[in-house]
Amino acid sequence: MPVMNGLELRQHMHDDESMKNRSAPFIFLSTTEDRDVVRRAFALSVQGFFKKPAEFRELQLLLELALDYWKHCEYPAK
Repeated sequence: MPVMNGLELRQHMHDDESMKNRSAPFIFLSTTEDRDVVRRAFALSVQGFFKKPAEFRELQLLLELALDYWKHCEYPAK
């Protein structure tokens, strides 16, 4: 992202009470496998961290899986 990275965006959302209370699902889709980045993301209450697959079809399947999960998930702001 050109203005800020995903961790910075999540920190902004985490610090903003109006955004925090919306229960917006936040997942990372990244090329990194850096364990420090994964730990920092989960410290900010992300709901998932996925390594972006190299093949387009694998990416499609991963996104379908994540979206299907959120379609069926219960959360407090419904």
